[in-house]
Amino acid sequence: MGRMQRISIDPVLTELVRGGKPQNLYFDKLFPIVQVKKEQGKIPAYTSVLDKDYDTIRAIRAGSNVRQPGDVDYIRFLCTEHDITVPLDYREIEESDLPLEMRETMTNQQIIFRKIEKMAAELATSTDNFADGNVVTLSGGDCFDKDSSHPLKIMNEVIRAMQKKLGANYELNAVIGAPVWDVLKEHPDFTEKIKYSMKGVMTTALLKEIVGLNGEIFIADFVDNGDFLWGDNIVFAVVPKRADSVYTPSYGFTFRKKGFPRVDTFDDNGGKIKNIRYTDIFDIKVMDKAGGYLISNCIS
Repeated sequence: MGRMQRISIDPVLTELVRGGKPQNLYFDKLFPIVQVKKEQGKIPAYTSVLDKDYDTIRAIRAGSNVRQPGDVDYIRFLCTEHDITVPLDYREIEESDLPLEMRETMTNQQIIFRKIEKMAAELATSTDNFADGNVVTLSGGDCFDKDSSHPLKIMNEVIRAMQKKLGANYELNAVIGAPVWDVLKEHPDFTEKIKYSMKGVMTTALLKEIVGLNGEIFIADFVDNGDFLWGDNIVFAVVPKRADSVYTPSYGFTFRKKGFPRVDTFDDNGGKIKNIRYTDIFDIKVMDKAGGYLISNCIS
């Protein structure tokens, strides 16, 4: 495409893609989206634990209490551009009984969001992205598909450990891989507790109540090449209800350049081909390793 070729932002298609995201995606449940003005930058890493008590009492005519500022660690983000284009012949557009341009735009969006979901799952299921002591790898009879296992006990211990580290005021979300959910909802630890409930069927709302989670539970059933992307893992993470700022405590963020995603169009072949291009600019970062907890290898 030449430098002077006509390119125009399509306001209708752009508004369409900014109005939501494809179903069955969970990246923003652990890495909420925050907008940034520049494609790269650095922000102070959030420290979730104050491990020192300070004297704050001041006697009459005494000087004020003073503490020295701590060292500040910074986390750098570098957004990359992702785009995908689909060419449509003017005859295809005119002959289609469906809103072809909208349909193909949504397909473009799904392709890019698929990339984001895979990036998030890779980060959130890697033991390197959690603080020391914040990973449990199950084996043998402890795996949740074994009758000898105690998933309720393990999940309670994880939640209590997080509360001790972070304080009870933080809200935890949990993303549970679909294969793990299939096992949990049939496990005696939970079936015994819900057999007298109205439906006698495990739901995420019931699980949340049983384990005492103060955030939300999401069942990650996204399939990639025939396998569940989030595997046999459970990920707990501190996530704000609203990510208004990069300075809000959170396990991680999806950094997105302001003004994106957007959809633009340009013509080829003397106007007979209309190209529809979806563009997004983003990065995903773990901000606070202490703000997450991973239970891996839940199924033997």
